Amino acid sequence: MAKQIVIMDYGHSSVDPKGGKRSPDRSFYEWQFNRNLGRKIAAALRARGITVEEVVSVAEDNQKVSISTRAARANAICAKYGTANCMY
Repeated sequence: MAKQIVIMDYGHSSVDPKGGKRSPDRSFYEWQFNRNLGRKIAAALRARGITVEEVVSVAEDNQKVSISTRAARANAICAKYGTANCMY
């Protein structure tokens, strides 16, 4: 069986319009929740020996990375490992 690769994309960042989707009192931000939870899931998968590729790095959390850029990165990962071996 071929090795399975999990591709993680957490979506929007802190620089999306006005900080992105959030609760009215600004105590909850969608981008922050997605990244925190996604990175915990990625760490748990890695701890179980599963290869995880993230399309947006920690260094890019405060940068706008367009959907087309994220899609191109995911496609490059699929080209590297084989599309049939990747889950997005």
